[in-house]
Amino acid sequence: MLRPCTAFLVTLAANVATVSFAARNNLKAERTSTVTHVIDKIGALLQTRGGSTGTVLDNLRALVTPGATESLNEALTKVIGEIEAKVESKIKSGHQDTQVAIDQKIGDLTSATRQAVDEKKTADGKDGAWFDCVSEEKAKRVAIEEAEEALKRAQDAQVAPCQLQEDRKMYGKDPNAEEYKFGCDISEHGNCDPQMKDWEAEIDSLLSGVRSGAVEATGLWTEAKHACDAAKAEVVAREGALAAAISAWQQQRAHCMTAHESRQIAMCVFGTDLQRKCEKAKAYSNLMAEVDKVGGGEYSHPDRVTEWKGIAVTKCMISKVVAGEEINSATLDVCEQSINFDADVGILDRKQAAFADHTSPAKFTCKESSITFGGQTWTVPDGDAPASSEYVIKPFHPAVGLAAETAPFAFCESEKPEPPKPEPPAETPAPEPPAPEPPTARPCTPTPNSAPAWNSVHVGNSRFGQVKTVNLPASGMVCDSKAQNAQKPHWKDRFELTINGKELSVKRLDKNHGWGQNLELRCQEPHGDVVMVGNSGDVVKTVKLPAGGMMCEPKALNKQADNWRDRFEVTIEGDQLSVKRLDVNHGWGQKLEIRCRCGGSSLIQQ
Repeated sequence: MLRPCTAFLVTLAANVATVSFAARNNLKAERTSTVTHVIDKIGALLQTRGGSTGTVLDNLRALVTPGATESLNEALTKVIGEIEAKVESKIKSGHQDTQVAIDQKIGDLTSATRQAVDEKKTADGKDGAWFDCVSEEKAKRVAIEEAEEALKRAQDAQVAPCQLQEDRKMYGKDPNAEEYKFGCDISEHGNCDPQMKDWEAEIDSLLSGVRSGAVEATGLWTEAKHACDAAKAEVVAREGALAAAISAWQQQRAHCMTAHESRQIAMCVFGTDLQRKCEKAKAYSNLMAEVDKVGGGEYSHPDRVTEWKGIAVTKCMISKVVAGEEINSATLDVCEQSINFDADVGILDRKQAAFADHTSPAKFTCKESSITFGGQTWTVPDGDAPASSEYVIKPFHPAVGLAAETAPFAFCESEKPEPPKPEPPAETPAPEPPAPEPPTARPCTPTPNSAPAWNSVHVGNSRFGQVKTVNLPASGMVCDSKAQNAQKPHWKDRFELTINGKELSVKRLDKNHGWGQNLELRCQEPHGDVVMVGNSGDVVKTVKLPAGGMMCEPKALNKQADNWRDRFEVTIEGDQLSVKRLDVNHGWGQKLEIRCRCGGSSLIQQ
């Protein structure tokens, strides 16, 4: 880079040459020693500033002609004008360009910091909402366990009264027949009337006792029946309470899964914005390193100040010569003391206070190794009936990666191909082998027009809820809501199906409760390939297709949360698939999967 001091030296030499030419054409020759003195002093000053050499000084002296004092003054005045127009203006322009660059970098950092801070607040809110949601999910699991205990107590309490009812259902009287035999001696009374009356009285007494005993037994049985019926009703009520508790827990669990997806996306978006903010902070720091570097480039402030001082001293000394003053140490001191870079050029606003504010702990220093959101997370158990004790709180301070083009958090990681490893250089040069044929994707074979085969999916019964969710063999399958298992004539079960990723949710429509049959459905996987796109920190992501010439639907096959509004468009060139998000101007956190196929008019077989 040609510094202004060097440019000035060239200008000065050219003007001195002009003056010397004029002097050789009959101009007065006076004060020759003063001219030489000026050149020596100015040259020495430039030499101390690194702007002159001995050879250049000799060339300047050789150009001076005695008797050219007046012409020299005119030339030096012209040089002063050229210094102001060509040299000082460039220094001032460079100062302004540096200020503009600083303002731009700090402006970029300000915007990126605001975005990162806002996204952190969003992520904190999502994290807190999910944490509270799981707390409620655990509470509902506790309610299930309490309902199970209550049901068991009710079932245990049913045994005694119902057994008592069973025990009291039979009543009998088994009198001793020998005691009630009838006999009479007719010779004694001439007939059996007295004996008959006595015997009938005994029989009546027996029957009366049997009747009263039957009444009493009936009362006791009825009492036991009422107790048994009440106990059975309590069991039914407890079964209903348990079913309601299970349904409430299932709904809460589904809600929390949605909240977890939203939380993870918000954290990944924040992480990407934090990386972008740190890139802007690094760009500012790199610029300021250039600004502070001695012997640097176009933004070097120390170099600019040194140049300005050299030019200003030289200009001042020339002005003194033009004014008729001598060049001595006193004059030099005056010129040096008159220099004020801040006043003449300006003060560089380094925006250090703004940078310190944007890299404060509250706004992220870009030295973080981990990030704290709520500070805690849940270990959420798997399975359809986990114990409430399996819900465990643990600290949560995930490690963060601040390098651009990397996953900010481990849970934001997407599958990326490893870069090829460079081969070690050969010890001895060898002829280069012929270039291998570039790899090509497999041929794109048109998809058959016939419908895909049906697969049987076992759903089973659902005794405790109107909705049951099972896993499918693949994402994006199509299922028939008609039961495939044998149906009895009086069954009127009707179902509604919802498919989300690999999850199939079956809801009974004709009744407001579950079902007892072992439900079997049939599902088919549409023709084509499921292409893993993964998540993206940018609004567009490009992946390689299994074959060239495929066509893809911009519809996510992976599980979608209720509150997601992600919309995409796809562009295909050869075997390269580019996916662009449309609803917002940034990337996405979900592990996006879409279906692609070769040819055909529809990806989905009806």
